[in-house]
Amino acid sequence: MPVTLADWEKRFAQAIGLVECAEGRARAVLLPIVPDRPTWDTFVACIGEEWKAWKGQLSQHPSCRVMLYCGLAFYEYDENTFWPQFAKAVGSERLPVNQQTDINGAFAIAADHFRLKVKRATAELTI
Repeated sequence: MPVTLADWEKRFAQAIGLVECAEGRARAVLLPIVPDRPTWDTFVACIGEEWKAWKGQLSQHPSCRVMLYCGLAFYEYDENTFWPQFAKAVGSERLPVNQQTDINGAFAIAADHFRLKVKRATAELTI
C-alpha cells in the first residue's frame, strides 16, 4: 500500500494513463479506477498529512489531484457541494475562494496532462 503522495502518484498515474477518453464516455471514464473505500480512506489520510506542503506546490502529484476530485465526487459529494468535502479531506476548516480557484486551475492542468476533457459547468469542474 502506498504511504506517501509520491507513492500514490505512481499508482494513480499508471491507472489514469491506461484510460481512454472516448467521445461521449467522458463523464464517468475514471470511475472504474477510483479505489475501494478502505484504500480511498488511506489515500485521504495521506493527503491530510501532506496537504501543508502540497498546497504550496499544486503542480506536484497531478494524478493524485485528479483522483482526489474523482473520489470526492464518488464517495463524498452531497447536496450539490464540493468544497466542504475537499476541505475536510485536506484537513482544513474551509478554503477561501482564491485558493479554490488555484486548486481548480491546477486540477484543469492535471486533467489536460492526462488528456482528459474537463467540462466547465457554471463554477464547477467536472470530468
